[in-house]
Amino acid sequence: AAAYAATDEPYNAEIAEARARAAAYKALQTAESGDVPVSAVADGDTVSVKNYIDGNFGSEITLGRLAAVACRSAEHLIRTFRRAYGVSPMRYLKRRRIAEGKTLLESTAMNVSQITSLIGYNSAAQFAADFKAATGVTPTAYRAARKQQVRA
Repeated sequence: AAAYAATDEPYNAEIAEARARAAAYKALQTAESGDVPVSAVADGDTVSVKNYIDGNFGSEITLGRLAAVACRSAEHLIRTFRRAYGVSPMRYLKRRRIAEGKTLLESTAMNVSQITSLIGYNSAAQFAADFKAATGVTPTAYRAARKQQVRA
């Protein structure tokens, strides 16, 4: 048991940190806007998962890890996350990675393989396929089109 606890400490600290950031974010969002947060059904654990994804999208993230962050089963997490944000947590992760990929394609000279590894994909081909499904163009074509828009 002691060996398990010792190996689990960084992971538990990571979860605690994600939850603290989520609570602070939620309080700040409500205080600044006076409005209801993104969704009235987004509880603290669901917000923690979203914040965890936003802060760690460049790393390998599994549904199991996200369920651990939320302290609920994967099935329950999917239901509550979808209710709060309109998409499953894994679809949100994919969208977050694609959005970051767009930003890097527009603002850096990094090649697609470099961007792929920075945003958490293991395969440039998978990133290109997901990018094309989301945007209708390949990452290379997206970069070329953005350069054309800037010149025009």
